[in-house]
Amino acid sequence: MWTAEQLFDFYAVSPHAGRNRVHWQRHVPFAGQPGHYYFFAGLDRPLSAVHMAGITRRSHYPEVVLLLLNTTYVVYIGNRGVANAVFFIPPRSPDMSVFRWISHTHPLEMESSEQGIARGPTNQDFETLERLHRTWGQEESTVILCRHGHVEREVLFHPEPEPVDPFHVWTPSLD
Repeated sequence: MWTAEQLFDFYAVSPHAGRNRVHWQRHVPFAGQPGHYYFFAGLDRPLSAVHMAGITRRSHYPEVVLLLLNTTYVVYIGNRGVANAVFFIPPRSPDMSVFRWISHTHPLEMESSEQGIARGPTNQDFETLERLHRTWGQEESTVILCRHGHVEREVLFHPEPEPVDPFHVWTPSLD
C-alpha cells in the first residue's frame, strides 16, 4: 500500500493532476487554487466541516472536496463559478486499497450566480457516489452547506436505490 509520499508522486505525474497542481499542506484553513490537490501527511482524522467551510471561503467559494487515499487525507479545490468539483477517481489496485469521498462543500454564495447551488446532494453527487460504490464499495458521503465560511448544515447521503419497476409482476419459479 502506497505511503503519502508515493500517493503524492502518483498524482504529480498523473495527467489528471500534474506536478504544478499537487501540494503538501500543513495548516487549515488555507486558500487553495482551483483544480489543485492538497495532501496532508500525518493527519490522523478528517478535516472538520468548519475547516472545510473555511477553506471554501478563503479559496473564493469553489466546491471543496475531502478525500481519503489509503491513510492520507487530500483536499481538492474545484473551479470557481462552477457548482461541481470533478476530481480524479483512481482504479482499485494493490497500491491503492482505500479511496473515500468523505465530504464536499456547497458554497451558498453561489446561489446568486446563474448556475445556483443545491441545498443537498445533486444528481452529479449521486452519480459520483454510485460510481464510488461500484468501484470502491463506498456507502455514503456528506454535503457541507456553508455561507461566508460558516457551516449552515451537513447533509449525509447514500447511493440511490435501484428503481422498482411498478409494472413487474413477481411469479413463483416452476422448479
